[in-house]
Amino acid sequence: MANWLVAQRIPLTGVDLAARAPEPPRGPSRLTDTERVFNTQVRYGQPRTALHFDASWLRLPVVQDASSLQAFLNDTPRNLLTRYRDDSCLAERIRRHLRCHLDDELPSLEQMAETLRLTPQTLRRRLRDEGRGYQSIKDSLRRDAAIAFLENTDLALQQVALRVGFSEPSTFHRAFKKWTGVAPGEYRQRQMMGAAA
Repeated sequence: MANWLVAQRIPLTGVDLAARAPEPPRGPSRLTDTERVFNTQVRYGQPRTALHFDASWLRLPVVQDASSLQAFLNDTPRNLLTRYRDDSCLAERIRRHLRCHLDDELPSLEQMAETLRLTPQTLRRRLRDEGRGYQSIKDSLRRDAAIAFLENTDLALQQVALRVGFSEPSTFHRAFKKWTGVAPGEYRQRQMMGAAA
């Protein structure tokens, strides 16, 4: 929920759980499912359950409003499920490949299937098995890149749109507002105001 309010993933520095520790995992991965999901150290058997993160994240402005809250609530609980990134999963392999080609036109599902030496049907099925879709991977990558450009560069909005694969700024504006609940210019302005505070 906090990630949604500020339209950024807040990295955790630790997790305390009152629950007992599970059995140690078997196999090459020494991480429990919980550690994999939170992507940080998890301490079990604690007096209280708590998520730890750097306090500087509390200075970020809330970028959501009543209309984006309504859209969020309409999509709950699906949108509350955070998928962890497993470097060996197909979705993460695709994300890494697309990240390297973000400045180019992103490949279609058929082109990506050919790159991976899969049929389009197999690619769709394997992504579905991971709970993902090709378009959602492309959208999340574009969203993350757009947010990074808006926060860390002074590129004009039209240039940001082009850098994340949109030939028309109006299409980028609509997509960004759908992703974050605010227009890109407003998002950048809020970030600047938050940094100045």
